[in-house]
Amino acid sequence: MTAPDALLAAARRILGDAATDLDRGHRLSACVSAHRAAVLATEAWLRSRGQPAVSASVHENVCLAPDADPGAREAARLLDRHRMEEGSPHRSARDPGDPETEAEAVVAAGWKILAFAEVRLAAPDRQA
Repeated sequence: MTAPDALLAAARRILGDAATDLDRGHRLSACVSAHRAAVLATEAWLRSRGQPAVSASVHENVCLAPDADPGAREAARLLDRHRMEEGSPHRSARDPGDPETEAEAVVAAGWKILAFAEVRLAAPDRQA
């Protein structure tokens, strides 16, 4: 099992890569990377709480925190639109609308979920 600090470091690095991809116009890659980073961030928090299994759905992971605010839940839903389906090279999102606006929102959502996980890791005795 990977330590929470290592998972968070990987999440930060992947989000940085997502931001670079966004700047280069690689929108799909940015979205998929942001989703992956958010999964790792929530995995860090959940594993620190003794959770043995972690979902590939950011929303499912975030909803395990009863105090998760609506903004975090919405960010998680947006990220899950770009979850790669198991066994398929295609993302979950059907019609992202304007790809550039969508990609910017998805990368921002990734940073929001990273912060969500960091807060919970910083105060594990107060967070579910």
